[in-house]
Amino acid sequence: MNVLLVLATVFAVMVVLIRLRVPVGYVLAAGALLLCLLSRLGPAEIGRAFLEGVSSLASGGLLAAVLLVTIFGEVLRRVENLAALVAALRGYLRDVRLVLATAPAVIGLLPMPGGAMLSAPLVRQAADDMALPPEKLTMLNYWFRHVWEYCWPLYPGIIAAAAILGVPWWKLMVVHLPMSLVAMAVGFVVVMRRVPSSADAGSPRGSPRALLAALVPVSSVIALAMLLKIARLDDPWNLIAALAVLIPASAFMLGMRARGLLGAVVTACRPNLVALVLGLMVFKRCIEVTGAADAVPEALAALGVPQIVVIGLLPFICGLLTGITVGYVSVAYPILAAMIVTPAGVDFGLAMLAFGTGYVGVLLSPVHLCLILSKDYFEANLGLVYRALVVPCAAVVAVCLVLPALGWGGWWSP
Repeated sequence: MNVLLVLATVFAVMVVLIRLRVPVGYVLAAGALLLCLLSRLGPAEIGRAFLEGVSSLASGGLLAAVLLVTIFGEVLRRVENLAALVAALRGYLRDVRLVLATAPAVIGLLPMPGGAMLSAPLVRQAADDMALPPEKLTMLNYWFRHVWEYCWPLYPGIIAAAAILGVPWWKLMVVHLPMSLVAMAVGFVVVMRRVPSSADAGSPRGSPRALLAALVPVSSVIALAMLLKIARLDDPWNLIAALAVLIPASAFMLGMRARGLLGAVVTACRPNLVALVLGLMVFKRCIEVTGAADAVPEALAALGVPQIVVIGLLPFICGLLTGITVGYVSVAYPILAAMIVTPAGVDFGLAMLAFGTGYVGVLLSPVHLCLILSKDYFEANLGLVYRALVVPCAAVVAVCLVLPALGWGGWWSP
């Protein structure tokens, strides 16, 4: 069976199950099983793939990181640190819309698995008295959490792309910067639409002391995780180590008793959250075992798809399948390098096109952890969230097409 038809069938079934309100973790497991069956894997191979997906070190690390991030957010909510942080941000930014954008964007500066779960409580707190629908809250948290990854060099996707193309990372950072700027702009114009302003010119200005005090717990996690990263403790283990130290420390310093901390742990560790993470890892493992992502380039070539379309479409499909930036870069870029890197040098316009369309695939991926976690946290309708993603994602694709056509990056291109 043609790999493109297989993948289309799998995603169609997953969409139907999601619309039937089946928990996403179980949808991912069902999609993985269907993918294996359509790829003609035997029962033993399917069982092995599922077992490897659930029991791998990466799965354990991701599950621990997501649960600890969720517990940390619940602890801060219970001691009203989030309320204090939002109040302090409002005192400076003067408009809740800026708070709703800034909170997830600041968290987004640090690459962390499931980082949207750290910013989601901030978004909910900031919008507490606004009666916004859950789909709007999900979009605000999800979109602004991801405005930096197009160009921020702390994310491994940029470093991997630069290494494969043989260029300095800072050149890709400069060339990719317009995608982040457009993502921010479209966030304020489209995603923030119908969010009322709550600016109060008569309210007192926030004090630096109050803002710094409210930022201490979150900034401590970021700082310690970064120090551990520098010490070569790889993701997600740097985040796990930082949270394992700072959750009890923060609870103690903020006056939470052991009983309250236990309550936060019980509230945060929901069965559907565990199923979601494990379902995600099973689906990814089945993608690897079936070779679906690797077979996509051959299928496109067999259809005679033009080169420029391949450069845009292949990363998009790989991003949709993997739900992670370094995943589509690792799969698609080695294939595309011969098209992007010419004898005269790298065509940075094509490099921008490949990265941007791939990242849009990641944003739309049903296995993107932040999307599913945000949807689950705010109890949003995933179909409505996807509908809201169409225009912002189209704007990013448009800038990837228009700017290279106008010569953007040409100062380094042949």
